[in-house]
Amino acid sequence: MAPTRPMAALFRVCRSRNERRPDKQRQFVELNRALVREGWGSEHDAYRQWFTSQFIPEGTAEQSRWFNDLERASATPDMME
Repeated sequence: MAPTRPMAALFRVCRSRNERRPDKQRQFVELNRALVREGWGSEHDAYRQWFTSQFIPEGTAEQSRWFNDLERASATPDMME
């Protein structure tokens, strides 16, 4: 399946809001970006799972697996940066 852009667009919206945040929140968002940059294309699901937990923190294992698969199929690491 060819990557689409919804996940990348969602990430860009979150990133653009970062400019209006206090310093502490801005640092947190920059940490998020570093994790995505380093791990999005990894074979390990831990990076995508971390991202998933930001959107559905109390999701079931099935919901998390589904969202992780959506992330993998929706965006390449380059698109997420």
